[in-house]
Amino acid sequence: NDEERQAIADYIIRIILKSNDNLRLVKTEDPEIAQNELYCFSLLGDYPVIYLDKIKKIFTPSVPRGAFLILGMSKPMAKLPEGVTLDLSKEKPWDKDKRIKDQIVSKAQAAGKPLDHPALEYLFGAIGPDQALLERELEKLICFAQDKKSIDLTSVQTLVMPSVQQSTWQIAEQIVWEKRLPKQISSNDFPVLVGSIRYQLELGLALCTLTPEQFQEHYPKLRPRAVDKYRNCHLPLSFFEKGLQALYKAERLFKDGISNGGLCLDLFMGQLCST
Repeated sequence: NDEERQAIADYIIRIILKSNDNLRLVKTEDPEIAQNELYCFSLLGDYPVIYLDKIKKIFTPSVPRGAFLILGMSKPMAKLPEGVTLDLSKEKPWDKDKRIKDQIVSKAQAAGKPLDHPALEYLFGAIGPDQALLERELEKLICFAQDKKSIDLTSVQTLVMPSVQQSTWQIAEQIVWEKRLPKQISSNDFPVLVGSIRYQLELGLALCTLTPEQFQEHYPKLRPRAVDKYRNCHLPLSFFEKGLQALYKAERLFKDGISNGGLCLDLFMGQLCST
């Protein structure tokens, strides 16, 4: 979408501008303006960084030495312009999720407020793979975590309201701890759920293998009431071990294109409930 493309372009532009003090940025959707600015060097000796967005046809002028030309398009083209390209039109769902998560983590790190892994999974599960919404929530979390060294799960649970009917975090809890699949789940939800399901299975594995002191050290932000709720399920170690194996197999089938998300989720649930 436009917001996500703009966010990626801004990230690239920031990197370029940091590389040289003698650069000036020009943003436009008019190819004629872009072409004129591309060959316009000021008396101060600066070089243009042109961002031409929403191009409708191939635009490949000769770029002068020292100048930069960045092109953005909202719709796929039969032929991409020559040069370094970032084509997201065929991006796999899991690759998109990873890319967005990595960018959110990097942004939090740059602000001096690292995002804990459980907090990231909860945030992603509550909001979904919408980069613009995730960044807005992150800005709110960064402001809230003024005196804290990092953004933890408790902070995210306090401030972030799920934008979907039921967050993937809650759904993953039901799948793992209650062996129950909510009715509203669709085949498109599988790649989004994988990270949250894996976290819940790894959490259960830790409950079965670590002492209470070790568990507290690994999950310091997890509320005691939540830990008690998980312990009261009395699920054995083998359940979580086989669950992780089943999740890996289902994820592999999905990534290899052998099966769709709905069938992969059914396969995983069948193996999980048989343990």
